[in-house]
Amino acid sequence: MSPQSSSVPPCTPQTVAIPLLSSVNAKSGGEAKTLFDDQKSRWIDVAIVGGIIGLLLALLVPMLGKQELVLPNVKQSLVEHLRFTRAGAVSRGAHFRVSFQDHAYVIEQLQDSDRDGIWTTDAALPTWRITLPTAVFIEAEGIQAVEFDSRGLVTSGQTQHDKMITIHMRDIQNGRSATIQVLPSGQVQET
Repeated sequence: MSPQSSSVPPCTPQTVAIPLLSSVNAKSGGEAKTLFDDQKSRWIDVAIVGGIIGLLLALLVPMLGKQELVLPNVKQSLVEHLRFTRAGAVSRGAHFRVSFQDHAYVIEQLQDSDRDGIWTTDAALPTWRITLPTAVFIEAEGIQAVEFDSRGLVTSGQTQHDKMITIHMRDIQNGRSATIQVLPSGQVQET
């Protein structure tokens, strides 16, 4: 029996195109255009998938470690508001008070309309309430408020406050704490 007479048809050599080198292979016009369109659609698919992944990362990255940033942000905000309040008292020639609550603090401008030396709140004057995250607590060594007089000094009613006020903040979610000190001179220090 001769090798030519077998029942299996003889194999004819075929050209196999390697996708990376497809432009090197000789193709007919229609076949090369289809291959080019396939490559173009693959790149579009890759670009779309890359865009979706990039969008997801952009949305997720700010959420990473967010709990770690809560207390430092609250501390910085309170320091800025205390300094702003002191500057407001000096520039307006009035008293300003920062009152501490469980999950908030309130900034009030006070007035002495009858000039008796007693500064009180007035509904006509602005009040700012800054709400804190529910996990953050503020305690100010047994006092409920820090009041700045028209010279920027810390006062308690009609008398000058002569001790440093330490404000403690704690985040019960992660157990961290922070401290701010307000000197009798009205200066606010981060510790």
